[in-house]
Amino acid sequence: MKLSPNARVPALVNPKGPDGKPILVFESGAILQYLSQKFRRFNQREERKRVEVDQWLFWQSRRDFLYRSNDGFFR
Repeated sequence: MKLSPNARVPALVNPKGPDGKPILVFESGAILQYLSQKFRRFNQREERKRVEVDQWLFWQSRRDFLYRSNDGFFR
C-alpha cells in the first residue's frame, strides 16, 4: 500500500529521481513513459511516430487492466 494505491499495481521507485530525490511511479503505462523519457528511448519527437508509440502503450495498459479485472470476476 505504501507504493501503489491498491497494493496490486506495479510500482517503481527511482532513488535518484529529479533533483537527486527519490521518485515513486506507479501504473504500468506511467512507468513505461517515465523510463522512455528518462533513458530517451521510444519517446519520439515526430508527432506521427509519437502517436503510434502512445497508441501501443495505452493499448497494452488497457489490455493488462482488463485481464486483471476479469481474474477476480471468474473466480
